[in-house]
Amino acid sequence: NATEPTATNWYATLSQELEIAGQRGARVDAADFELSAQEKTIRLRKRETAANALQAYFNALADREVSALMADLLRASERMATVSRARADKGLGAPVEADIAEAVSFRTLQRKVEAERSLVDSEATLSALLGSEKPMPVDGSLTPLAGIPDGTAPVDTSPKRLEVAIAEDQ
Repeated sequence: NATEPTATNWYATLSQELEIAGQRGARVDAADFELSAQEKTIRLRKRETAANALQAYFNALADREVSALMADLLRASERMATVSRARADKGLGAPVEADIAEAVSFRTLQRKVEAERSLVDSEATLSALLGSEKPMPVDGSLTPLAGIPDGTAPVDTSPKRLEVAIAEDQ
């Protein structure tokens, strides 16, 4: 009996919205358009990521070459500083020449460290764009890609508004 103090009453209701004057069709069309726009946005982002990854790859290759060049220059400048200092100690050269050679050697060491840091940054950028957690060492050469004239970018990487890019894609 529902009047007793230990009785529990339960109620449930169901409701459904009524579609009036074709609103459902308009909402479905709007949802389809939004889905299409999102798919185009995803394709655009994938192309941008691919272009950025390609650029990061060649930046890493270039930084690797610069780092190797700086290592070679450092060895040469250290030898020159050693020879200049030995000549100055024996009185065959001016001490200022030895000081200059040592300063050049030190500056070359700084540039080598900068080149190595740039290489690590480039490899980390490439790894991030490719979804890897570890830095990816690069291997390859800086020869231009086949079929692409010198001085032109392989992909249009100019910044555009997303709406413009989607509209151009249609």
